[in-house]
Amino acid sequence: MGTLLDSARFYKKGNAAKTITFAERAYTLAKEQQQTKEIGEGAFLAGVASYLRGNRDDALRWYMEADKQYEHIHDTLGMVHVYNELCILYLKIKKIPQAYSAINKAIELSRAINDLDQLATGCNNKGLIFMDTKVYDSATHYFTIAYTCYRSIRNSQGMAYSLDYLSSVSAATDEPEKALSYLKESIALLAAFGDKFGEAMSINNVGELLLQQHKPTEAIPYFKEANAKSKAIKFNYLEDNTCVMLADCYQQLGDYKTAFEYTQQHLALHDQMNNENLQKTVEELSAKYETGKKEQQNKLLTEQNERQSLQLSRTRIITAALLAISALIITLLYLFYNRNKLKQEARLQEELLAYEKARATAIVDAEENERQRLARELHDGIGQMLAATRRKIQTLVPTDAQQPDDLKDAIAYVDESIKEVRQLSHDMMPPWLRNKSLVQALEELAQRVKQTTNIEVYTEWVDTNNLQLEKMQVLMLYRSVQEMVGNVLRHSTATTLNIEVVNHDTELTLLVYDNGKGFDKEEVMKNGNGIGLKNIVSRINYVGGHLEIDSHPGQGTTYTIDLPHK
Repeated sequence: MGTLLDSARFYKKGNAAKTITFAERAYTLAKEQQQTKEIGEGAFLAGVASYLRGNRDDALRWYMEADKQYEHIHDTLGMVHVYNELCILYLKIKKIPQAYSAINKAIELSRAINDLDQLATGCNNKGLIFMDTKVYDSATHYFTIAYTCYRSIRNSQGMAYSLDYLSSVSAATDEPEKALSYLKESIALLAAFGDKFGEAMSINNVGELLLQQHKPTEAIPYFKEANAKSKAIKFNYLEDNTCVMLADCYQQLGDYKTAFEYTQQHLALHDQMNNENLQKTVEELSAKYETGKKEQQNKLLTEQNERQSLQLSRTRIITAALLAISALIITLLYLFYNRNKLKQEARLQEELLAYEKARATAIVDAEENERQRLARELHDGIGQMLAATRRKIQTLVPTDAQQPDDLKDAIAYVDESIKEVRQLSHDMMPPWLRNKSLVQALEELAQRVKQTTNIEVYTEWVDTNNLQLEKMQVLMLYRSVQEMVGNVLRHSTATTLNIEVVNHDTELTLLVYDNGKGFDKEEVMKNGNGIGLKNIVSRINYVGGHLEIDSHPGQGTTYTIDLPHK
């Protein structure tokens, strides 16, 4: 269960869908084992991820469940987390009294346990309520308190959110330059922290600020960047918002074709999220109905004006219909052309993928064949020669004579060389040739690292008893982990190393992470020093998997391999 919650926390900043998967499994397992605290955390993480995916009903249900579990065991900090998130949810659906009540509870409990981090979060959220109700001086007051608290505990992510909110106040009070300065500082802090959700939202806010200043051309790059980042992390709500903003920008610039494309994307996302505000729709329809009644009464009083208005309306309808038909014909012609173009691009992409797969296969096969050849040469060639040399040295002195110290040293050196050759041969031969499973091979690798280094190695296998993999999959995964462990031993200066395998219903997740000094992945790849990383990527792609590397200087490194089950 601990691994499931760790995985949910890991994906919380970058993948809401995977967070939900891990959190729900942890919640179910915790209920079976009657572990109340873990039940609460699983529900809370599922609620946060559901909110980010636009599923507000699910989010509210999960938050209520988490609050019930935390209250049952008097977990004050857990309750604070829930009340802070409830405030944001209520504020989003315009239930201001409920939001105000939730945030007051969060602030009160934070002060009771003297938790500055959560107190700052509460002040930020209370500031949002005041900003939503246009009480800007109070909003600024609470955002400033939050920023000060975060800075005192060196929480760069919290500071970034406070700056983002202060930017919104500055924009609302007609201070655009000040607002832009706050936002750019916020983006830098969030990017350094690795908060992908917050970074995407702040970039989007820069675009909205520029659009409010009637600068659509300058706003478009920010909206496109926010759109790409939100799509990558499956932040549906923000992706939908950026499509609306981009459509507005291109419409202002007169590029109606591009505006139409983004409007279509917005409508598709809107249907997926299924989060229509029903109350607002009813109010709008009611207002239109009342307006229609008044117009009808006016028409009954002035029949002549009505006939003139009707004639004018018919003319407009005919004109609009002709324009619509013309637009439809143009659209159909464009779609027909685009469809053929997409088919050609799809065929080209398939050929490229087939070529890349064949290339990767050739590289992997050649590498494994060379490993096996070298292993045989080491074992059968150099190993046998060293063994023969040892026997020859021993024959230089009669058995009943005392061996000189130099001779003893020579025999010891030869023994050590034989041991090294055997170890190299063992490492280069693929483990499945000895009929080992992936877990057995990785456990053996972990034991060798423990015996030959001072690094503490921890392993965890979840639901792997019935794990079935092809021999080539086992080989490629083992080789990838072997390369990762080698990187840790050579470069990281780590003191602990974790290797975990989690078997899900639809995919296998393999994690390797350490507490070392980390590295800049982009810089390594750009300078041409990432041959080992490229080999890992080739192997994982070869078996149809996906690799993510999360590493920052001074913060350790996490390798995550996801392999779908066939």
